[in-house]
Amino acid sequence: MLIKINMIQLCQILPLEKEVLYIIMSVVLLFTVDEDIEKMEEENARMRDELACKICLERKADIVFLPCGHMVSCGQCAVAIDKCPICRKKISGRVKTIMYGT
Repeated sequence: MLIKINMIQLCQILPLEKEVLYIIMSVVLLFTVDEDIEKMEEENARMRDELACKICLERKADIVFLPCGHMVSCGQCAVAIDKCPICRKKISGRVKTIMYGT
């Protein structure tokens, strides 16, 4: 839940000292930052799952199957299969991919 509070509006509504208002705003900002961090952690976990090998679920999927182009397997699992687990086409080749920043 995102709470939007305008400091000027808060000063007009509540007859509080500036120090108290700053404390209130700091608490609100902390909750907002915590929610943002939680969303980023969820997105990071989702992306990590998307990049995981769909066969062993332990290593990164970094092999592209030819001719279909699906990238769902790590190198160790890719050599053990002869059909793409997604589309079931016969694998005629494998290309190792390198993704920077992962």
